[in-house]
Amino acid sequence: MTRHAKNRKNISKKPSLTHFLCIPLVNSLSQPQLEASIGKFKEHVCSTGPVEAGEGPSPMIPAKAIRPLGSLHLTLGVMSLDEEKLAQATTLLQSLHLNKLLHEASTCTEPHSITNATQAPDHAPSNSSDTNQNVLPDLLNNPLTISLESLEPMQSPSKTSILYIRPEDPTNRLQILCQALRKKLTDAGLLVPDIRPLRLHATLVNTIYVKGRKKSKKQKSEVIKPEQDENNATEPVDQPPSMQIAEEEDNKTEDPEKKESENTLQANQASSGHGPSAKSSLYIDATSLISTYASHIWASGVPITKIAICEMGVKKQLSSTGEVIGEAYKEVAVREISEA
Repeated sequence: MTRHAKNRKNISKKPSLTHFLCIPLVNSLSQPQLEASIGKFKEHVCSTGPVEAGEGPSPMIPAKAIRPLGSLHLTLGVMSLDEEKLAQATTLLQSLHLNKLLHEASTCTEPHSITNATQAPDHAPSNSSDTNQNVLPDLLNNPLTISLESLEPMQSPSKTSILYIRPEDPTNRLQILCQALRKKLTDAGLLVPDIRPLRLHATLVNTIYVKGRKKSKKQKSEVIKPEQDENNATEPVDQPPSMQIAEEEDNKTEDPEKKESENTLQANQASSGHGPSAKSSLYIDATSLISTYASHIWASGVPITKIAICEMGVKKQLSSTGEVIGEAYKEVAVREISEA
């Protein structure tokens, strides 16, 4: 490597993202529901498609793209923390009066601006216009519960690398609380500033975790179409999404977990594998799949019990005998909402 190349590399290198603030979604009530619903989803989308010339069978969606059950969460923001900053973030999180924060945020926010960013204007909670200081339930006497619904693309339905589940909260407290938490930690210099509206979402599919396929240098992209029964070719429900592989040389061999923790600190710009501007070597035409799961309920009555700061990168969970029993993000700081 030349001296100039080394200098360019040093200039472009930025502090890596180490942690993120989130609402974990997996607990004793949601886990059995999610295991069942995601299990059926895997059966639907992870079967194999047609055998093309010189290749083996291709799955509708590669199993590696389905996120582990234990990793499901709602991200509020990303962080770049050393030990001192982590201790500061932990102290701040534990010191927050969540009920007070919720009510203060609700009284200084216009009703029409607090609608969940994942929802269209005509999909606002029915009582959103009445959300104010007088009617907003507190977190202690009225525990916050949500449902996990639908399947939506982070990008265009016909070319997306991310599919997510939308949280539904008829009281809209979740959105208000999360926005207030994000502002509090951003103002303290602990969250990477992000001017985009907060889109609460639980990522179910992310193709950044699928290692890129190798293709001939002449072939820029490839569309793998699903197998179709000629007798049912017009039935959209039975047609799985096709997958478009758009090779990007920079992404072909990069470890996705390393990539996740080395995103630039400019969270508003294109991220390498997360968000609307995410880049991947594999894209899904999920148009029919999104239609099929538009009104699907993955879990209902899900209690929101805690806020957590987690380390980047899922970790394997081991049994007492050393057997891998799951994967999840490591929680390094937790604030129970019951202590609101």
